Amino acid sequence: MSYYTIVKIAITKSNVGRSGRAKRSPAPLLSFHTKPRNRNISDTGQDQYLTLVRINTRHWSGLAPDAGQNLHATMQSGSRKILVRIFRFFRFYLLRSLFERFTLKIGDTGKIPVSGSIKVYIQHKERVMPIQYKVIPNYLTNPPSYLARPIARNTLDYDGLAAQINLHNPTIPAATAKAVLEAFREEVIRQLANGNTINLAGFMSFITTLPARLDLPTDDLPLDPVDVKAKPSVVLKQEVTQQAKYERLPYSKKTPDIGAAYDTNSNIADWIRPDYGFRLDGSNIGFDATDPTQGVFLTDAEDNVVQQTKVSLNDPSKIIITPAFGGEPAVSPNVEKTIAVRSRYTKNGQLRTGEYSKHLRSTNVVTTEQPKLFVIGDNTNGPLVVSDYSGDQVMCRFEAVYRTDDQISLAVGPLEGPLGLKVIIPPAGGDMVLTGLDDDVTVNFIDDGSYDLFVASLLSYGRYMLEVCDLSTVGGA
Repeated sequence: MSYYTIVKIAITKSNVGRSGRAKRSPAPLLSFHTKPRNRNISDTGQDQYLTLVRINTRHWSGLAPDAGQNLHATMQSGSRKILVRIFRFFRFYLLRSLFERFTLKIGDTGKIPVSGSIKVYIQHKERVMPIQYKVIPNYLTNPPSYLARPIARNTLDYDGLAAQINLHNPTIPAATAKAVLEAFREEVIRQLANGNTINLAGFMSFITTLPARLDLPTDDLPLDPVDVKAKPSVVLKQEVTQQAKYERLPYSKKTPDIGAAYDTNSNIADWIRPDYGFRLDGSNIGFDATDPTQGVFLTDAEDNVVQQTKVSLNDPSKIIITPAFGGEPAVSPNVEKTIAVRSRYTKNGQLRTGEYSKHLRSTNVVTTEQPKLFVIGDNTNGPLVVSDYSGDQVMCRFEAVYRTDDQISLAVGPLEGPLGLKVIIPPAGGDMVLTGLDDDVTVNFIDDGSYDLFVASLLSYGRYMLEVCDLSTVGGA
């Protein structure tokens, strides 16, 4: 679902007639509204507005389209500045999706030589985005038919759904919405475990079943026999159907599509290390191992490309390799990598490449000589450095999240197991002490611009970054 805002300003001018009585102009001197330049506006409020103008009097002229920062107008009365201020004023509310109406009275201030009023109408509307789908062949029928497969735009987790609730209900903070969603989940579990059924009218019902087969009526239930079923209501389906629109995506050629990548020993996503199993899941990712142009290719931060030769599983939907980084790979802190599969689907067919959409990261070796964390690509610096750690050498993971409230949380923990307490990173920097290991870890920004750099890095990674580190003593311990 996307959003567009209609903003109308009507400026009416009071004239004094010959009879001495004030009279209104028959039409507003100026009215305009804004709408997005394109159909989609991001949830972060990154706005691209085009101002559309109607001019109803010779007193106003030269009002030009603008991208939303300022409103440029040339007026014989010389009141351009006050209109710009008004535009900035209501735009503040526009970005917060409020339904408001403001009436501003302007007296004889010298900027508008006659009395009048300015009315600002803000109407926030939402546009239902179409359900996108692809048409795919169904070879199980004779003759073959075709299926329509929905393609999800996004998969919302607790944070994503909470952000949408906040967007539609600005009085509900995203953090509160997330807490309620999590509490709702816990309460559903509690009530079902207590033998209750939950029926939320117009939404869903939750029930428990016991799909166990007993040979005799006196037999005991097997271990853990309970199953949980959730069923959407008919009303919910009807309302989705009434609002839904559809968009058919163009046909795309068959290519390798990598959907997930993870270390098979720890199941940590997007972490790759030599000599340990690494798995790719997806579709059409199998390849002909006898063709040297096909296979799995790993590229490091310095653009060194290494074809992987140790392949233990090669299926259309999953591949397992034992990674090799090559003779002279990029070293810490430049641990970012990309992975791709190249394949042909017929003997003499075109070689097609499918690259994993996310970056992989190998182990960052952190020492006194190399204390940097979260370096992107082949950059020489990243946002953070470890300034003090007095413990033993340990494999650990740092996790950073750019939250929906525009704050960055950072935590550290062992390679497997719970993380320590999440710390909110202050934009001004300073010592940030992280617990979660046997000894505390202190991190700092590299310089004054590191906070903005960290935000940009996190956004490029989808708001979440994982750094697996081989951490040794750092500082004056």
